[in-house]
Amino acid sequence: MAQVDLSHPALQAFVRGYRTAQPIADEELERLPLFLRLHNVVQFARITRSLEAGPLAEEPEWMSNLRIHLLGLLAKLRAGFASTPYPNE
Repeated sequence: MAQVDLSHPALQAFVRGYRTAQPIADEELERLPLFLRLHNVVQFARITRSLEAGPLAEEPEWMSNLRIHLLGLLAKLRAGFASTPYPNE
C-alpha cells in the first residue's frame, strides 16, 4: 500500500504551504508513516467486518464486483503489513 516519503518534492511543497497557515513540527511529520499504518489497520478491519456475512444468495452483479474489489484491497493491505516495517525499526 501507500508509503510516506518525507523527502518527496510534492510532500515538501505541501508542508511549506501548510506551514504558512498552521505550524507543524518536524517530529509530527516523522509520525506520518505511523499514522498511515494505523489508517491501513482500521481500513482492513472495516473491510473485513463488511465482508463477514458473505455473499447473498442472489446478490446483484455490482455487489459481486464490489466484493471482489474489496477482497483485492484486503490482499494488498495484508501484503503491505507483511512487507512494511514498523516506523523507526
